[in-house]
Formats: sequence, structure tokens, C-alpha cells
Amino acid sequence: GGEGEEGVEATRTLSERREPAATAEHAVEATTRNLSERRELAATAEEAVEAARGEVASVRGAAAEQAKCSEEVISAHRVLFTEMHEQWVKDIADVKQREEDFAATRDDLRSEYEEARTQEEC
Repeated sequence: GGEGEEGVEATRTLSERREPAATAEHAVEATTRNLSERRELAATAEEAVEAARGEVASVRGAAAEQAKCSEEVISAHRVLFTEMHEQWVKDIADVKQREEDFAATRDDLRSEYEEARTQEEC
């Protein structure tokens, strides 16, 4: 039965060769699965990055809008305060003028009073 043993030997050799091939095939499948999972993760990460970029752009836009509104408010206040200041300056000038007028009237009345007293005495 020498030939029979050779047949068994040949079969064993084939099966021994098949095992590494199967192992390699499993490794390739595992690697492919791994790569595919990584691709999915990468795609998910990319979507997250895009969403974050969108959010950042939105926040920037809102901040710019807020800054513009603030600038408008500040500008409006500046105009208002300038007008108020001008009005105060006018009011102060008006009050000073009234004080001067009052002082002049008081002086006139005093001198009229003095004159009247002087005439009474005579």
C-alpha cells in the first residue's frame, strides 16, 4: 500500500496548504470589514465636521448681526447724547442769560428805589 500512503500524504499537503489560504482569506475579509468600518467612521466624522463648520458659520453670522445691531444702537445713542448735550449747552446759556437779565433788572429796580427814596427825603 505504498501508493495509498502517497495519496494520504498528498491530501494532507493539500489540506495543510488550504489552511493558510483560508486563514489568509479570513484576514483579508477582516481587513476589508475593518476598512469598511473605518470608512463609515470617517464619513460620519466628515459629516460631524461639516455640521460643526455649519454651526460655526451660523454663530459667526449671528455674532456679526449682533455686532451690527450693537453698532447701530451705539450710533443711535451717540446721536441722542450729542443732541442732548447740545440742548444742555443751550439750556445753560439760556439760564446764564436769564441770570444776567435778572441781575440787570434787580440793579435797575435798586437804582429806581434809591432815586425814589432820595426824592422822598428832599
